[in-house]
Amino acid sequence: MCGIGRLPKPPGSAASGAGDWFDGLPPQLGSDAVATGMERLLEVLAAGDARSRAAAIVLGPPADERGSSSQQLTDLALSSRDPVIALWALQRCSPGPQGCPASTVDSLVPLDPDNIAFQLWQIAAEPQRSERLFASMAQASRFKMHDGSLLATVQEAMPADLLPYVQQEIWVYVLGIEAAQSYPAFQSLTAYCRPGEHARPDRAATCHDIAQTLISTSDSLIGELIGLRIALWTGMPQAEFDARRAALHLIPPSPWEQGQPRSCASIERFKAQVELRAREGEMGVWRAAAAAASQAPR
Repeated sequence: MCGIGRLPKPPGSAASGAGDWFDGLPPQLGSDAVATGMERLLEVLAAGDARSRAAAIVLGPPADERGSSSQQLTDLALSSRDPVIALWALQRCSPGPQGCPASTVDSLVPLDPDNIAFQLWQIAAEPQRSERLFASMAQASRFKMHDGSLLATVQEAMPADLLPYVQQEIWVYVLGIEAAQSYPAFQSLTAYCRPGEHARPDRAATCHDIAQTLISTSDSLIGELIGLRIALWTGMPQAEFDARRAALHLIPPSPWEQGQPRSCASIERFKAQVELRAREGEMGVWRAAAAAASQAPR
């Protein structure tokens, strides 16, 4: 246990060491220590700048009404003009059959108007405008989910005196929240570009341009995978598609030492992976994994 030293496994824990026995620790070393650390982190975030306060809302306890936290994030985004907070507001607003109200989406899109992600939310809110919005999307310069921004914000606020293994538990929670954040609905885009007897030839150039932007600028795995699929539909050779998709299916190596996920060595490797994702997003982690795989002896 990095920060404490070697401890015996609690009674009843997995004999192989592969199972997680954290819950068997005394509360002051386990659950209570993590809960106190999380409370301190949220206090620091809540006292910070607009993005820090927004991160406290994203990570904090659920509001009584999900819409109330979405409204808080929307208000913070509009007052700070921060596109990252605007994205978090859209993610918090979008779950459910109704999605975000068009008025909310229209107020947030101008904070990042050249971002395909924001335009996809606009199409979901106002499908009657989809033809014009897809044409505009073909001129967009990027697809950014600002992946890693939540990690970077937490990184600046994390109390430095928390024990390393406590910090790791909090990081695992933050990664889970980041992974659970919703994406814009790609179904409208794939339906627009999908080939078939009802496909419209005049859409091919628009779809090609959107695909290239997704492939070249996405900071998230799903954005690049959707881009590759549309690129295949609009002329990418099958062999190139297969090679590029296979590269994206590499799994980054686990940072954790077998049976010792909270050793100092495991935590240092895990921290390095978190810092990489905070700097370069999900695709940065995959690019690093691909580079390491290409240099590994065969």
